[in-house]
Amino acid sequence: TFNEPVINGLVPSGLTLVRVQIEDVSDLAAPAHVIPGGLRFWTGSGWQGTQASTTAVLYTSSWAVSNLPTDWVRGDASPNGRQYAVRALSVDLAGNTGVFPNYVTARATITFDGTPPTSSIVTPPDGLDTTSLATITGQAVDPIVNASSADVRAVYVSVLSDPGNTAPNSFPGWYWNAQSNSWVPSVVWNATTFAPVGGEWTFNSATITANLTVGSFYIINSSAADRAGNASPLPAPGAPAYSRVRFLPPPSVTAISAPSSLQFYNYLPSFAGTANGVTSSVEVQLKRADTGQCWGGGAGFG
Repeated sequence: TFNEPVINGLVPSGLTLVRVQIEDVSDLAAPAHVIPGGLRFWTGSGWQGTQASTTAVLYTSSWAVSNLPTDWVRGDASPNGRQYAVRALSVDLAGNTGVFPNYVTARATITFDGTPPTSSIVTPPDGLDTTSLATITGQAVDPIVNASSADVRAVYVSVLSDPGNTAPNSFPGWYWNAQSNSWVPSVVWNATTFAPVGGEWTFNSATITANLTVGSFYIINSSAADRAGNASPLPAPGAPAYSRVRFLPPPSVTAISAPSSLQFYNYLPSFAGTANGVTSSVEVQLKRADTGQCWGGGAGFG
């Protein structure tokens, strides 16, 4: 953006030009990097050794430059930490102008980071059974290379119903969409909550567990993105960001509250008991201890 100040009541003349200078200052970084051939200034189409700048496109209150370098690595085998000084000056209709590198210029220093962050899944662990996927957790970090790290910006999680699942309504090969709370046929990366202090990420879904099928397998992948735009690749089986689990919810638990055990009765109008929250149905068997016959609901035992 730009603006022209009004000083001591004078009338602004308006801007006529903005020029932008990009200088490779990687030799001043720590650790230092080589400037190929000493060509440190960007001309708009290549690098040269003497000062150069490009003309920006002016708008009402902003400017833009599009002819930027496409290669910020410059042949560096370890380019992380390369630095570039970006300077801008303006010229108004009265001829007032800034002068590169430092007279009435704006400056920003950008640092190259080409290394993707890494992520891992802590719960549920790979290869084990799980009773729920309501909460999935893990860690993420953007490694420091050549004193350069853009830091983790976000972590995403995909939950895939294993293509080998055969149970009814298991949606093999489909992905869980936390926004629609449903299985969908295309890849979905669900957002997580990331805590920069400690690097822990958490995915929560109040509905996913109710949409899992007992005995089916689910593949969980995590991927982290940093503030430089790098993203970790899809993990392979066995990688820290990969977890394949089987869904086995807690077993049902029932108890008989009436009649009481080892008590004498001459009349039993009903049976009663309790069941835990995962119980879907209860069957009752009445069996004679002396003959082994079971009551079938009719007039007698058979």
